[in-house]
Amino acid sequence: MAVSLLSGTSLLFLLPRLPPVPLLLAILLVLALLYVKWRFVWVGCVVAALAGFAWAAFIAHLLLSDQVPLKAGRIDSRIDATVIGIVRQKGSTLILQAETRLVVDQQPVRVDLRWYEFPANRQPPIPGETWRLNVRLRAPRGSANPGGRYWEDHAFRHGVAASGYVRSGKNEYLSTSVGRAAITRLRNRLSREIGGALAQRLTGPLVVALAVGDRQHLSDEHWQVLRKTGLSHLVAISGLHIGIVAGLAYALGAALGGLRDRGVVAACLCSAALATGYAALAGFTIPTRRALIVVFILLAARLSKRQLRPGHALSLALILVVLQDPMTPLDAGFWLSFAAVAVILYVSVGQLSRGGLHDLWRLQLAILFGLSPLMIILFGQLSLAAPAVNILVLPLFSFLFVPAVLIGVVTWLFHGATGLWIFHTVAALMDTVWPWLVRISEVDVLTRQFSTPGLAAILLAVFGAFWCLAPRGWPARWLGLICLVPALWYRPPAPSPGSFELTVLDVGQGLAVVVRTNRHRLVFDTGPKWRSGNDAAGRIVIPYLNSTGAGSIDRLVISHGDTDHAGGLRTLMLHYTEVPVLAGDIDGVNPCLRGQRWFWDGVGFEILHPPAGERWTGNSASCVLRITNGRHCALLTGDIEADAEQVLVRTHPSGLECDLVLAPHHGSETSSTQRFVTAVRPRYVFVSASHTNPWGFPRPAVVSRWHRSGAHVLNTATSGAISAHIAAGGGISITTQRCQRQRFWRQGGLCDELSESGTAFGTRGR
Repeated sequence: MAVSLLSGTSLLFLLPRLPPVPLLLAILLVLALLYVKWRFVWVGCVVAALAGFAWAAFIAHLLLSDQVPLKAGRIDSRIDATVIGIVRQKGSTLILQAETRLVVDQQPVRVDLRWYEFPANRQPPIPGETWRLNVRLRAPRGSANPGGRYWEDHAFRHGVAASGYVRSGKNEYLSTSVGRAAITRLRNRLSREIGGALAQRLTGPLVVALAVGDRQHLSDEHWQVLRKTGLSHLVAISGLHIGIVAGLAYALGAALGGLRDRGVVAACLCSAALATGYAALAGFTIPTRRALIVVFILLAARLSKRQLRPGHALSLALILVVLQDPMTPLDAGFWLSFAAVAVILYVSVGQLSRGGLHDLWRLQLAILFGLSPLMIILFGQLSLAAPAVNILVLPLFSFLFVPAVLIGVVTWLFHGATGLWIFHTVAALMDTVWPWLVRISEVDVLTRQFSTPGLAAILLAVFGAFWCLAPRGWPARWLGLICLVPALWYRPPAPSPGSFELTVLDVGQGLAVVVRTNRHRLVFDTGPKWRSGNDAAGRIVIPYLNSTGAGSIDRLVISHGDTDHAGGLRTLMLHYTEVPVLAGDIDGVNPCLRGQRWFWDGVGFEILHPPAGERWTGNSASCVLRITNGRHCALLTGDIEADAEQVLVRTHPSGLECDLVLAPHHGSETSSTQRFVTAVRPRYVFVSASHTNPWGFPRPAVVSRWHRSGAHVLNTATSGAISAHIAAGGGISITTQRCQRQRFWRQGGLCDELSESGTAFGTRGR
């Protein structure tokens, strides 16, 4: 029943459109008829699946109604915003979660705001305060790329109706609600005090995360070490931490209770109270609410003196969690936590008998095997060091660090200085462990990157994992390893010799292009660096390359030095240390010059601009790269403007015509002159621009000019990442990410799936 309920609920999240309300009512009628007429087990499973689907769809309709006030696009407004979450700060930028009314007489909705260049001499907002702010808001929308995550997914899951930033002007404090957000205000203060006191400690951010579930202080280096050692779960207050607190509190209550019956009641009450308190300190996040439901089920069974079988307890917890929050299958943590417990129960049946390290080691290996299909789907990565590291580190966290942090929190409430001393002590102990974790994370062979395989390979891997972990006596358990092979060794098919694939990634206002041939990879520009300090190379380009199975890249071309094109250069060069680089107008890097050529797998690459011996600067110094397989070609233009376009037209009077062209300078009116458009005469024009960018790129006049030439214009702002596959035989097929991955809560944009046969271009002589 639990699996059927989960299956029906999960099915909803694969749909591009929500089912209409009349269909849901029809499903409810079918449920009633099935329940009245037949009561077989299989009928019960069908009823559970349909019920899960209908219930999830009903809740989804309610959630989407909160996003109706703000359609796609942006608005400038003056709002009264009440801060509801911990205020995060990165440099001079504040990150706020707030509630406001976007429409008069409507319920308050959540908005996520960034306040750039917040004055250093001003006290930041705190939870419970209401401020009147000048803001620019837009419907939640992020980049859409293969191998990446969608901001719309996070916004829908957490009820974010809009996101934006605070504009300059009269932004003023209005009032404070004394009773509202009292716990959040306490968490905010605790986070700031611990973070400030432990700023010089390597593991200070880990202490903050354990204390209040605030991970804003964790750097990219922290996350990298945690991911590569399989310890990311330790800094997200969830089932493990709530379970530790509930278990310790139960032992404390039993010790204080004395007599047997009285001791059980005291133990259960103490366990429930402290687990709830710790969940409140973590902000009652979705994972903590899940964990609390499981704790309460176990405590209720203990109080009622019922022998609840572990499998039944897990199933009941799953049913209650899904009914309480049918959107929970959208969380990676939901799948990992329930799957991990299922694996533990599965291998515990007659297999864990020796005790000690042997059983711990077997259990950790079982978790690695059992969760490997999920880890590949969700993260595209497996840490082979995770079993050994968890065996060594988990006891330290379970019996030392987490209890000590909780003692520190309680002590801090009564005497701040003593509480901070305890936090310092915990951080000092963690500092002795952290360097060893860093060394383990630096062993590349212990971390494997994977491409996401198809559904059939994943289902086969799940079957293989449970075959391997079957109880002793199960025949030929080693055959399960064979079932894992298609998922573990899957790589997306590479273009055939003479073919190439060009993908314009959706990096917002900037540019990043990846070109794949049969055995080579080229990256043209790295995308922007943002004010938060992150860049598109780390967040978009590298995950995409990993998803294609690229362990390395063979050449990096940077069109020019503007931040929106070269912002991720340092990150990419740190990740791919041996890659050769060509660049336009960047000191210390080999320049790209007209006439440079190379050939990969039957595909030719040629730099057309800038010419040698001439000094070009700014946008027009951009490298222009022509890629051809003899029949079709693509032209990557960077940010060249009218003067560089005229030089190209003059120096290549018959060599500019291409089937695909990247619109120069994101579709600015300073580029795409009529002479250039006429000379190139493409079938497809790709534009890399951000949604609702302030410059209005691509400019309508430029789009019209390309359209009049017979080209089809595609924009990453509406289509997401755009991929073109140019076949050796002459065919061109184009796909867009937002068309391939449509979901009912995501903004669809323009859905283009285009293909051309080779004969369509035969008359053009390429």
